[in-house]
Amino acid sequence: MKRHSLQIIMLLLLLSTSAMTCDEYDAETMWETRPCILTNVEIHSWDNEGEMPQTPTNGRIKKEAYILEIRLFSDADTFPEDCPQNILYLLEDGITELNIYTEETFNEEFPKGANVTSCFQDYPISLTRYQINDITSQQDTIKYMKPVNQIFKALTTIPQPGIHRFSIELITSSGKKAEYKSDDVTLY
Repeated sequence: MKRHSLQIIMLLLLLSTSAMTCDEYDAETMWETRPCILTNVEIHSWDNEGEMPQTPTNGRIKKEAYILEIRLFSDADTFPEDCPQNILYLLEDGITELNIYTEETFNEEFPKGANVTSCFQDYPISLTRYQINDITSQQDTIKYMKPVNQIFKALTTIPQPGIHRFSIELITSSGKKAEYKSDDVTLY
């Protein structure tokens, strides 16, 4: 019993110390910040039918297992082994909106050209070390970057079977718009 009391006291001390220091944390002042720009965007389709998502075979994915990946590339440097890890890269023109449109009729509710962003949700962060959530859906700005950031969106609304293509619209803080298209994928 005495041993457990000591462990509980140590745990409480640790928790109280960490609780007091969290308020003082400000990423932008504790870390060196460097500007970067978005250099490219790629759109990929993933099949979530198995144990882990994988690239589809023959461009065919079950409707219930579709994941859309939005891969953001920046000119942020990589971290060499001898470089300090306390560098944050901030997009000079952050991404304030991310919209997904269907290039084909999605289903009866969403005709060709409709905004289908509401049909997707963030896939839980677990796939890669570059994975981030789409914080624009909470009216926040994507500004912290790595050389590559990946946003995975799981389909939550069942589309009609057939060939589908999506376009991604990114809107930046300055109001610039950019559009990127996915390859065709057969959802069955």
